[in-house]
Amino acid sequence: MIAAVAIIGTLLVLSALLGLTELAEQRIISEPVLLVRVAKASKLSPEYAEAYVTRRAAKLLSQG
Repeated sequence: MIAAVAIIGTLLVLSALLGLTELAEQRIISEPVLLVRVAKASKLSPEYAEAYVTRRAAKLLSQG
């Protein structure tokens, strides 16, 4: 009985970890999110931000 509870608990923890990882990839570290953050950064010159976003967008489009 205890082993079954441990297995179920482990599966739940792993599922939660995978879900949080997916959420982080989509909302925090995805390429489009990073591009928006660079474009909105107030410390960067508009020329640098534009050049960076253009390069990264071109790379994304060429990848497919």
